[in-house]
Amino acid sequence: MLKWLLVIVVAVIAALVLAFGYLNTEPVQLDLYFRSLELPISLAVVAAFAIGVLISVIVYLPRVFLRNRKIARLERRLRQSTEELAELRRVPMKDVE
Repeated sequence: MLKWLLVIVVAVIAALVLAFGYLNTEPVQLDLYFRSLELPISLAVVAAFAIGVLISVIVYLPRVFLRNRKIARLERRLRQSTEELAELRRVPMKDVE
């Protein structure tokens, strides 16, 4: 069920992107510092979106790596504590009077 929902969502997004590209074919002048380009406005918007996504991923990646390292360290400590607790449970208790 979830697979079909994903297929439907992707198809709707693809249809919207195609409709956006079809309706926005007017050329726009894009002036960069080193060059000037003339391209369809839909392509300029999609390129700006893609560049924004790329920058966001690059900025977010260090956080992901640091979080994964912390999770691994905490899992290692949990495993050690669990083993230590199991060892302590195996030790016979002395009679307390």
